[in-house]
Amino acid sequence: MTFEMTFEMTFDIQQLRAKRTFCPVNAQQLAGAAQLAYESSELVAERLGRDDISSVCFDVRDTQGFVAAGEHAAVLAFRGTESNSLADWVTDADLNLVDGPLGGRVHEGFYDALSHVWRTIDDAVAGLAKDKPLWITGHSLGGALAVLAAARWLDADRPLAGLYTFGQPRVGDATFARNFNFAMKTTAFRVVNDNDLVTRMPPRSLGYSHTATFLCFTEDGRLVEDIQWWRDFLSRWTGRILDVVRHGDVGLDDHRMDNYSELINGLARRGRAASWRAFGRAA
Repeated sequence: MTFEMTFEMTFDIQQLRAKRTFCPVNAQQLAGAAQLAYESSELVAERLGRDDISSVCFDVRDTQGFVAAGEHAAVLAFRGTESNSLADWVTDADLNLVDGPLGGRVHEGFYDALSHVWRTIDDAVAGLAKDKPLWITGHSLGGALAVLAAARWLDADRPLAGLYTFGQPRVGDATFARNFNFAMKTTAFRVVNDNDLVTRMPPRSLGYSHTATFLCFTEDGRLVEDIQWWRDFLSRWTGRILDVVRHGDVGLDDHRMDNYSELINGLARRGRAASWRAFGRAA
């Protein structure tokens, strides 16, 4: 589902709520953070430049984002990447599975990208977040990095408030997914926009599995948990997903973060928090 309209970026860390189920308000704030992570460090600092917020931007070997902390919560947001660039990440040599956190195996390229910046973000979170609830978010590649960062902190027994990703590709194998979901399935949410095919990569046939609670926006903007319609759609594309991603065909426009943000903002405005129950089915 796509939109041509512009929208107002929404991110106010003080609005995050201590919810252990899917919350449209939290989704709206974290989508705003994921969107803000695409901006320059100067604009991020300007947007977060309030007396009641401390923040640090990071940029190490093209892994970018920011850590921000308010009075009651902290957020780590990873910057994503353009659809065509992400196609290289998920279809080329770096998709090998290597030993990773939580006893599983993970995407080599994604894990290397996180490893390059890990000391920086770990120090930033330790300095700014301290004992505050930590929320993690990201879109596209940023969503993959968010999952891996959460997994590393879970390995270190650092409590996490929650994880919301948007348009996230698969990150690791079935063992990684199972152990990740055991640790935080009820507080981790993976949002997919209609025909976003990037979320179907790397393919299951190469040993990859998804993590977190699956929620999907349909073509008419409803947020659903029933993935049967999505599986029916995929059956029509058997054997073609790699080509679709490489050549920018249908599905990549639905991957844009501004489309995710418009959908999430609409959901929050409608106030349908009571309508969504997280049953924990991973696609």
